[in-house]
Amino acid sequence: MNKKDRKVQLEMAAWKAEQDRIYEENRKKPCKVNCFAQNGWMSPEGKLYECEYSSHLSLCDRLGFRSLEIENLGWVKVQTVPHGIQSFGMPFLFISKNYEVTQSQFNALDKWCAHFNYEMPIIIKVK
Repeated sequence: MNKKDRKVQLEMAAWKAEQDRIYEENRKKPCKVNCFAQNGWMSPEGKLYECEYSSHLSLCDRLGFRSLEIENLGWVKVQTVPHGIQSFGMPFLFISKNYEVTQSQFNALDKWCAHFNYEMPIIIKVK
């Protein structure tokens, strides 16, 4: 292995170790409901459980779910746009099941989008 490949390998190992540390640290935090959290999972009842940016998996663990399981149960992954990424005025919302949400989620997402000055995506529809 040449020096360049070894350097990349070491950088990737350091990055993975940092991600594992953050995951473990976040996994131990209590679940907090915050209707204007920048990132989190929204329950079918419209409650937004807060997490740090890129910590949705550890929040799933704290809520007692796995990522695909929580999505299939109708939860919405909510994330504000990271600094420096062009969003065209749209938030990052991850909705399974054909972009269908409950009325409670729709109402909460509408308020959330308005709070962050986002357009409510027109593709979202109420079940």
